[in-house]
Amino acid sequence: MLPVGPLWDQTIRSTNRPVISYDVLESGNVVKTGLPVSGGSVTGSRSQFARRTVNANITQRDLVRAAGGPINLANEMRIWRGVHLPNGAIEQHCIGTFGFADIEDDTPVGLISISAYDRSKRLEEDSFPYPRTFGGMRVSDIIRQLITESISWASLTVDPLVFDPFITSATYDGGDGSRAYAITQLTLSIGAELVADVYGQFVLRPLPSTSGTAVWTAGPGGVLTSKRMQSREDVYNGVYVSGTAGTDGVVPQSAWLHDDNPASSTYWGGPFGHKTFILNSQTVTTQGQADYVAPKLLADSIGSASSVSFGSIVNAALEPGDLVNMPVTGGREVHLLDSLTIPLTVGDPMTGDTRSTQPTLS
Repeated sequence: MLPVGPLWDQTIRSTNRPVISYDVLESGNVVKTGLPVSGGSVTGSRSQFARRTVNANITQRDLVRAAGGPINLANEMRIWRGVHLPNGAIEQHCIGTFGFADIEDDTPVGLISISAYDRSKRLEEDSFPYPRTFGGMRVSDIIRQLITESISWASLTVDPLVFDPFITSATYDGGDGSRAYAITQLTLSIGAELVADVYGQFVLRPLPSTSGTAVWTAGPGGVLTSKRMQSREDVYNGVYVSGTAGTDGVVPQSAWLHDDNPASSTYWGGPFGHKTFILNSQTVTTQGQADYVAPKLLADSIGSASSVSFGSIVNAALEPGDLVNMPVTGGREVHLLDSLTIPLTVGDPMTGDTRSTQPTLS
């Protein structure tokens, strides 16, 4: 969750006046700010490589003026949502920086629809035309190279908690999506994830877990659990990690873990059954690395899924991967946000998809 001011939480839980706007960027630099948004939504999903997407309605006049000429698909938009605080100030938070994908003229009066993705989409589109071999550097340095080859002005911040081993050699095939595939395999092999933050800068950080302390308590005030389900989609209760020969020529032993908590909704011995995520990685080169990565992957994979609506409360500071204390029938549960949709239309609800391993807490 993004840092917020002392009046933010109480304001979004009560009747308030939202503020929604966007900026236009050229080559990563802001060239126009404070342009109005007429509607739409921003969705962040941890299941997508480019996890943030936006569909927004704006005026063609504002976009053309902001760009200083014809609309350019190489430009980007940065979207903000906030509220008028009781003290008269405005607090707003950036909810994403997006590269234009589609621009469609919807009406004769100049209202247009924008579809756009975060900067990870550029990496996904910039595929290798032939196999690539990397080595002689740490995992984070390989990822940094893969990013800056596609986006020269982008930066990478590495969380100090990230396990960052030295890689002797790793080869990835060319073809559609090959750069994104290489990055995904590299991050999984160290129990981490690469995200483009709300400002479009890349962050390499440890995978989140369904256990921990919630960063925000949802409700009271219109929070509804619209659907409770036990789903197998994108949920695993077992993880198997194996690597290739290490620098000493010894093939590391595999690491295999499962959800052994009888109180968990995805307990290996319970009604959920068995579903195993398998990672065979050429960049897992020691037994210690396999033993480190397996519990990280498992902690990010377990938990039954729910779809929730936050009703009238829109917290633009939340992000996918956050832990939220959710009201449910009979008590509360701590849920991991797998996806989150923040409306750009005043009055629309914030919705999301979550996972939780916890039984209901009183």
